[in-house]
Amino acid sequence: MASIINNTVLATTFDTDLGWMAAIWAGDQLQSLIFGHPDEASLQSELAYIPSCRGRWSQVQEALADRLKSFSAGNCVQFDDVPLALEAWSDFEQSVIRHCRRIPYGKVRTYADLATVSGYPRAARAVGNVMAKNPVPLVVPCHRVVPAENRKYGRYSARGGADMKTRLLRMEGAGRTYAIA
Repeated sequence: MASIINNTVLATTFDTDLGWMAAIWAGDQLQSLIFGHPDEASLQSELAYIPSCRGRWSQVQEALADRLKSFSAGNCVQFDDVPLALEAWSDFEQSVIRHCRRIPYGKVRTYADLATVSGYPRAARAVGNVMAKNPVPLVVPCHRVVPAENRKYGRYSARGGADMKTRLLRMEGAGRTYAIA
């Protein structure tokens, strides 16, 4: 485990069953989550824009690292209480993120389903755009959102793409009814 500090941004890095992860924090709000790196050096190269510095983790940061390790090991873990830095997001985007966070472990929803519960029933494509730029995958479980057509998983913007999305859904037991896009 390591910490990298740049002004008010802190990146906590740690190893999991889904590869090396970096949780990037603005204070005690999660700003970004990167995962799927095969080793710490690979992850650190992606974080090269943040100068290295050892620091002490807060209880919030330590708790999230522990929960992500547990989730990565295949345990049912929800992250809907993790504080997120969403100030720059529009009301629409925040609504989509808030409702995506409520999708239970092992369940999938379509982009249209998520658009409807978010209060924008005709915005399935726009929901897809929000999911595609989700900076905190796993914490906002965009892997659980799939296209309605052909019962395919669809694309995934996190490292590993559709293969990682397939792995996550199968790990959660949701992979029995959907196929790789």
